[in-house]
Amino acid sequence: MSENKNLDKDGLISVNDLTEKHDKSEKAKVKKTLLIILLSCAAVILIVYFAFAMYFRNHFFFKSTLNGVSSSGDTVSEAVKKIEKKSGKVYTYHQGD
Repeated sequence: MSENKNLDKDGLISVNDLTEKHDKSEKAKVKKTLLIILLSCAAVILIVYFAFAMYFRNHFFFKSTLNGVSSSGDTVSEAVKKIEKKSGKVYTYHQGD
């Protein structure tokens, strides 16, 4: 007959063994939950970062001013229109390749 290490001399499972198994499974659940939370936060941060990167490829950054005209969040053509309106002059600009 094979001996089971989890059984005591009366053939019963000890409370310490059950507690250890329960602690290990609880720790595993906590680790898994923390990992999911951390990965979710990292994913949200990356999505927001890339969304801002895509937006600001064609727009001026926050607190940008050109010739005393606020151009925050404007495209180049919107900024030129604002400057022309303020100065009364017509400006031309060439967009890069």
